[in-house]
Amino acid sequence: MTTLKIMAVAIAALFISTSAYAKPRIAESYIFCDQRGCRQSDEVHQAPKVFVEITRKANKHARRVVSDVVASGDYLVDKARRFMGTNPTGWNAVWCGKFMAMIAPEAAAKIKNPNRARDWATLPHVSPQVGAIAVFTRGGKGGHVGVVTGFEGRNPIIVSGNNNRKVREGVYPVSRLIAYVSGS
Repeated sequence: MTTLKIMAVAIAALFISTSAYAKPRIAESYIFCDQRGCRQSDEVHQAPKVFVEITRKANKHARRVVSDVVASGDYLVDKARRFMGTNPTGWNAVWCGKFMAMIAPEAAAKIKNPNRARDWATLPHVSPQVGAIAVFTRGGKGGHVGVVTGFEGRNPIIVSGNNNRKVREGVYPVSRLIAYVSGS
C-alpha cells in the first residue's frame, strides 16, 4: 500500500508592529500527513509587499486543500492506526463502535447509537475504498465496525477496536460485510 504524502501550505500575513519600520512577515503553516500521522510546523519569513496582498486568496485556497485532506479516508486510517495495540476506550467489551466514534466524531454524531456497530450502516453507503468504514455482521444481532486500510482480494483489511481486545489490523471476510459507509 502506498503512503499518502500531502503537504498543504497555509499562508497568513502577520504584521509585526515592533517599530515604525517593521516589515510585513508571513507565517507558513505546513501540514504533512504520512503513515506516522499528521504534523504541523510554523515558520516566519519576511514577506514581499506583493505577496502580502495575495495572502488572503492563498489562505482561502489552502484551507480548502486542508479540508480535503481531513475529509479523505486516509486521515481516518492514520487516526485509527495511532491507537494500534491499545484500548483507548477503557471499555472491557463490545467497544468497536465506541472506538469508531472516537476517531470519526462527525460521522458518529449522525448515528442514533454510535456505540452499536451495526448502527454505522445507517450512514451514506460508498464504494469499497481505503478510508471507508466497513460494517460487518457478528453472529446473531452483533456487529463489528472499522476503517478500511486495504484489500486482500475482495476481503477488506480494517483497523478496528475490540479485535482481540485491542485496536488491531486484520482481514475480514466480505461474506460478513453489511456495508461500506462514509466517515465524513
